[in-house]
Amino acid sequence: MSKFSYNISSVADQNGEAQIMIRIYVSREQRFRVKSGIRVDSKR
Repeated sequence: MSKFSYNISSVADQNGEAQIMIRIYVSREQRFRVKSGIRVDSKR
């Protein structure tokens, strides 16, 4: 059974926006991290 989680990146660009990162856990050996391309205010 896979699991998805997301968080806001700690690195912000010059506009003060950070990307939402998505983590996908397929198994203990297979974990993936994907940049979503969605930017939000880093202080959220």
